[in-house]
Amino acid sequence: MQTPRLLIRDFCDADAEDAFELYSDDEVNRGIMGTAPSSVEQMRENLRAVRGKYADLNGMGVWAVELCDARKMIGTCLLKPLPNSEKVEIGWHLNRAFWGYGFATEFASAALHYGFETLMLDRIYAILFEWNLRSWNVAVRIGLKHQGQTNEFHNQTLELFVAAREEYLRSKV
Repeated sequence: MQTPRLLIRDFCDADAEDAFELYSDDEVNRGIMGTAPSSVEQMRENLRAVRGKYADLNGMGVWAVELCDARKMIGTCLLKPLPNSEKVEIGWHLNRAFWGYGFATEFASAALHYGFETLMLDRIYAILFEWNLRSWNVAVRIGLKHQGQTNEFHNQTLELFVAAREEYLRSKV
């Protein structure tokens, strides 16, 4: 996928340093329930595992988001099944140095479009912490509707958002 400023693509080994920078930031990990990698090499192995895990997932996956002008991986975009569910989750992780420029909204919107137009998904969900106002704003900007709280995923209370394909297509007419 491509947007005016971003390329959304599969991870490669060369992304390890940029991904390490992203995921070793405690503030980023706090919002995504992540664990910081201990080294660039561990991050490289994690990226290889992600590529293998999502290789045969019918077009869904977890992808690198690259800033076209700088050829730098600045984030991660995901469209994948939620744990122990058939519901498909959309998600966005962004290097803190790039917060506030609309990048997360840009690539999340592209992923939503891909999910509805290419994968023909009926519904796409997002889950996030109540306090994560930046992600809350991204969810609303791309057209997800807040559904309340859920305890269905990750053994904790999270905010649930959903977008329906039918509504999405109507909004694009």
